[in-house]
Amino acid sequence: MVKRVLKKTWTVFSNLLLLYGYYLLFLFFYDTFLRVVKPLAFPLSLLLTLFIFSLNVAYWYRDKILGRFRNA
Repeated sequence: MVKRVLKKTWTVFSNLLLLYGYYLLFLFFYDTFLRVVKPLAFPLSLLLTLFIFSLNVAYWYRDKILGRFRNA
């Protein structure tokens, strides 16, 4: 029981850290693009962050989901 609660707590905590990391990445891109091209700073930083997020999701899908079928 305690092991299950600790595992769920760690999962929630690690997901929060991951979301915070994407938020920091977005802020980094936003600050950088504000110095270069002010009117396009928000859309460019949002697109770049979403692109990196989609690469991460594609890797998870390929590694975790499809990995289950390789070992079957």
